[in-house]
This record gives sequence, C-alpha cells and structure tokens, in this order.
Amino acid sequence: AGYEPHMPSFDGLIDEGELQMLLAYLKALSPQPTAGARQ
Repeated sequence: AGYEPHMPSFDGLIDEGELQMLLAYLKALSPQPTAGARQ
C-alpha cells in the first residue's frame, strides 16, 4: 500500500535539462532514426 504507481524518478541526480540532453545523446548514438519506441 506504500508503493508509488510510477517509475522511480531521477530527482536529485539529474535535472530536466540534463535528462533531455541525455535522451538527445542516446538518439544521436542510434545507427538509424527510430520511430516511436519500436525496437
């Protein structure tokens, strides 16, 4: 009854700006453009 209904957040580790930069970095590493989350 004490569990949060969402994934653990990275609050206190990285801020929103750094998260966006990380996502953009991972996208750049992808060998081809991804459509949605299809893998």
